[in-house]
Amino acid sequence: MSVQSFQSSSSASPSQPQTSNTICFLCRQRKQKCDRKLPKCGNCTKGKFDCHYVAGQKKRGLRAGYVAELEERIGFLEADVATLKQLSAESIGGFDGTVLASRFGTRVPIQEDRLLDTSRLLRNPQQPRVRSIEEMVDSWFTLYHPWFPILHRPSFLSQVKATEHNTNFSMTDIRLKAIIAVIDQNDQNRSDAVCNEVLMYAMKTIALPALQALLIVSLANLNSGHLSDFWKVVALCRNIGTQLGLRDLVSHYCLNYNQASVLAPRMLPLPNTFIEREERIRAYWMIECLDAGSTVGSAWNIGLLTSFPSEILPCSDEVWGSVNPDVSMITAQDKLSSFSLYVSLVTKELYRVHAVMQEPYDFTAVGEHERWLASCNDVFDELKNWREACLPSFFVSYGFDDEGRVKMDVNSITANIALDSSIIAMYQKRAFDDTGQIRDRCIHACNSIAAISNFVVSQAQFVGPHNLLGFFVAARFLSVHARIQRKPLQASFHSLLKYFLEASKDWHLAFNLWKVLYAAEREQNEELEKTALPPQFFDLRYSALDIYHALQIWALAQEDSG
Repeated sequence: MSVQSFQSSSSASPSQPQTSNTICFLCRQRKQKCDRKLPKCGNCTKGKFDCHYVAGQKKRGLRAGYVAELEERIGFLEADVATLKQLSAESIGGFDGTVLASRFGTRVPIQEDRLLDTSRLLRNPQQPRVRSIEEMVDSWFTLYHPWFPILHRPSFLSQVKATEHNTNFSMTDIRLKAIIAVIDQNDQNRSDAVCNEVLMYAMKTIALPALQALLIVSLANLNSGHLSDFWKVVALCRNIGTQLGLRDLVSHYCLNYNQASVLAPRMLPLPNTFIEREERIRAYWMIECLDAGSTVGSAWNIGLLTSFPSEILPCSDEVWGSVNPDVSMITAQDKLSSFSLYVSLVTKELYRVHAVMQEPYDFTAVGEHERWLASCNDVFDELKNWREACLPSFFVSYGFDDEGRVKMDVNSITANIALDSSIIAMYQKRAFDDTGQIRDRCIHACNSIAAISNFVVSQAQFVGPHNLLGFFVAARFLSVHARIQRKPLQASFHSLLKYFLEASKDWHLAFNLWKVLYAAEREQNEELEKTALPPQFFDLRYSALDIYHALQIWALAQEDSG
């Protein structure tokens, strides 16, 4: 501790004894009265001690008006805390419709003018616009319902309208919470809290509305790019659907419900209305589509079930869109909806792709390549025949209405993408070990997917996030093909890259995949050994799903590095 001596005044007369502004250190410890003389006080002189004066600091008082200003700030903080508590209770606990109509907003839109940097995509968010519950529900039925038709729109809207002024929401409104969690992305913490609430509710309440809400919430994980969390939610949905007897309804027409049967009877209640029956059927098929459709190209989805020949498929769009649908409205002449066609593709035709990819082949043995190629060609022919027989031309499913608005059949688009991406995933691991036939088939499938992306690039939000992996499978193959063949990237790759750039405005999954493809484009002329991307990206023995986690870690590292 440094010590110093201080004079009381620099102008003191030499004849007057100099004094310190503070008492000496020894007198302070002994608690004695100090005369503060310099250079030694009287007590230290008598005791022959060294006298030291501790440097003192003059404490300043509070400035004028400080206390009044502090009291005013405390008042503001108390008011803010009270408001925060009220908002938390309303948005998470109560979900008051009259309050949420003015509180909830939508995700932050992205400006159209995107500045491209050599290292990253610059996002310039605009000021979010507050939207009502009615607007968000309308957004759900506009953007998601065409390819996610698990709710009966007229009855759901009537239930929402009947409870919009009720603070104690019924069980049905858990689906409304799920819709808000997916559509409203202004506050990610609030969205995560709502998703967790729906998850806990579904685990405690085994009921159809809870299952529907859980299916809707799974899309929030898909949009954000958390595929492992997405598959966990889908697995939980499958378990709940089993407990609700959805497969028994779809496969056996409820013939084993509470009655003697060659199958084990299930003690389950029959659906009371046609709407409930149809929503159960659609919930079952949506679980199957999310599971099988999102894992196309993987060799590890061994949990897929074989289908029964007489399963009930969803009814037509005309019947499902009516206010009071009835089973008598379904006739033998009714055509299947596009959603039913997609269900048939995913659960029957693509099952063959999964089966081929899960069969082990030892390509070091003589004749194994020919056996593998024969199996793949058989599946290819089956897919081709199904496309020609069941799927309308892509150009028929896409166009404009009389008012100039985009009109497209999203399920037909999704089916085309699923077919082509399955062909690529099935052939890609041996595409460069063959004479060229399977490579040409892969290139043709890539160009077909790129053509779709070129047509729908301005309407990416309507196509849905579930098609992003299919687009990525095609873009990855084109990139690796050009790298191995030492050729420039095709125009199809640039069309796909442009689509991912547009889709990244709405989905973080698209943004992550865009960064990977953009990096691949920048280093196209470099050697593979010098790549900054994960090496698995260029190894086509791995499916896109197998390498996604490595690509996600790489993309996050790029964000952290700026």
